[in-house]
Amino acid sequence: MQLCASSTFQFADDTTLATANPALSVVAENLTTSFYATKEFCDSHKLNINPQKTQLIVSKKNRKIHSRGISAHAGQLYHQT
Repeated sequence: MQLCASSTFQFADDTTLATANPALSVVAENLTTSFYATKEFCDSHKLNINPQKTQLIVSKKNRKIHSRGISAHAGQLYHQT
């Protein structure tokens, strides 16, 4: 079982994974690890992650600079443009 490498916040059926680091590569690695840990948990409990409601939001100094949808298929993540 993988452990999340980011902070996890949950409310009802919503989950937010959050991390912060000056290096974008570290942020990407932490969120990817956390996503797969969350997916593993969901799979083991017969829960589905809705790709239509899944987003990646990157912000800098408290302002959103980028938002992009993410899709997952066969265990792979894909960024939607």
